[in-house]
Amino acid sequence: MKIYCVFELYGLEKQLIRIFRLENIAKDFINGTGISDEYAVEEWEIEGITDTQYIVEFVSYNGKYPNLCSGNLVLKVNSKEYKFPAYCLSSGGSAYFTNNYRDEHITKGPWTIKAWPDNFPEGAKHEAEKIVNDKVKHGCCGGCL
Repeated sequence: MKIYCVFELYGLEKQLIRIFRLENIAKDFINGTGISDEYAVEEWEIEGITDTQYIVEFVSYNGKYPNLCSGNLVLKVNSKEYKFPAYCLSSGGSAYFTNNYRDEHITKGPWTIKAWPDNFPEGAKHEAEKIVNDKVKHGCCGGCL
């Protein structure tokens, strides 16, 4: 498991200040000090520790109208990137016609992930769906009508 240690620098000496699980958060911490040249981040690999907490990050999704549901989804779990199979999302919305196909109706709803990459951590699946629903515009876009 990788961790990111923030050190305060004192000439040739350094003192451990904080430990983070994500590099970008460690760097944001340093940038927030206003004196970033007095701090450093080191990546450490810790062996023999199993990860029971999952940190899920949204990387990308390229689905868009008229095929919002058919994009390529990429997420990171504890810094490991997972590329999802094509058509992995299922919309909680729907698209349909009434009045002899004269009136189009489109409803939007939350996404569910129906296809997972091999070896995706079971304990991270709930958080993965949550982050997808935070980052991807809710479907259905109605493009299939």
